[in-house]
Amino acid sequence: MSELSKDEIRMMIENATAPKTKVKKPRKPMSAEHKAKALEALKKAREASKLARGKKAQAKKIIKSKKEEETDDIIRTALLEKTTKSDAKDKEIERLQKKLAGLTLQDVIPKQKKVAFKEPLPTIEETEDDIGVTEHSIEQENIILHIPMAMPKPKSEPEPIPIPLPEPTEPPRIRRKLRGRTNTRY
Repeated sequence: MSELSKDEIRMMIENATAPKTKVKKPRKPMSAEHKAKALEALKKAREASKLARGKKAQAKKIIKSKKEEETDDIIRTALLEKTTKSDAKDKEIERLQKKLAGLTLQDVIPKQKKVAFKEPLPTIEETEDDIGVTEHSIEQENIILHIPMAMPKPKSEPEPIPIPLPEPTEPPRIRRKLRGRTNTRY
C-alpha cells in the first residue's frame, strides 16, 4: 500500500465529514382539474377537523363546569355546617346570658351548712426523759396513753468516704506484623 500525503488524508476526512447537499428536483406543473380536486379535499378536511375540535372543546367545557359545580357544592355544604354550629353556639350563649341576668347574689353564693359546736380536743403534755425521745400523754376519761416519739437528730454534714484508687499497671504492648520488614522496634 502506498503512503498517502497529509493533504490527501485531510481531503478524505473533510469529504467524509462534510454534509451532502441534495439537489432539488423541479416540480411538474399541476393541471387545473387536479388542483381544483386537491383544494376541495383540503376544504372538506379542514371542516371535518374543525367539527372534531369543536366537539372536544365543548366536552372539555362541560367537564370543567361539572367540576366547578362539585367544588361549589362542597364549599356550600361546609359553610352551612359552620353556620349551623355557630348558630347553636350563639343560642347557647344567649340562653346562658338570660340565665345570668335573672340570678341574684344570693343565688350565686352557696348557702353554708350549720355546723354543731364541737368540744375542743384535749391538750398534749410533753416531757423530755431522754435526749431525742419525747413522751406524750393524753388524759381522757381516766385513760392514760404514753406514746414515745423519736425526735429528729440535728443534721450534720456527712464525712467524705475515701475512694480506693486502682494500682498503676504497665500499658499493654502493641505488637504489629512486620510484613517483610526487619526492623523490630515496634
